[in-house]
Amino acid sequence: MFGLRRQWIAVSLVSVAIAGCDATQPIAPPVYEEFVVGLGGMTAHTIDSVTYVSYDVQVADSTGTRLIEGALVRFRVSFGTVGPDTTTSRSDGGASGLWTFPGVMGSPGHTEYLSACASNSMTRCDTYRHLVGISVKNP
Repeated sequence: MFGLRRQWIAVSLVSVAIAGCDATQPIAPPVYEEFVVGLGGMTAHTIDSVTYVSYDVQVADSTGTRLIEGALVRFRVSFGTVGPDTTTSRSDGGASGLWTFPGVMGSPGHTEYLSACASNSMTRCDTYRHLVGISVKNP
């Protein structure tokens, strides 16, 4: 008698677990989350009137206390080109790139910016923040 009761309870628990799964229902997308991007370091040099700025960034949660692996990091520049313009943060929360523009660094000049945004979304990143501002003198 007790053996039948145990089997019935086991079957009932499995039935409840299966009833909660409905393959026809769409899976909800993750809640949008934006992350903090900070400049980790950079080096710059000019060759033949073209400036190359190598940079490293760190991606952290909104409190700045936990580094984020797998965040989609997007870069923009106000002048020149950046590569890659989109990348994924590494296991240490880092990402790297190269900003290239015609001209040399120095005053007097105009200020150009490297900006970044990071999120968990392939289609959305709302807040770009300036990471670097460089005074550029055209060649």
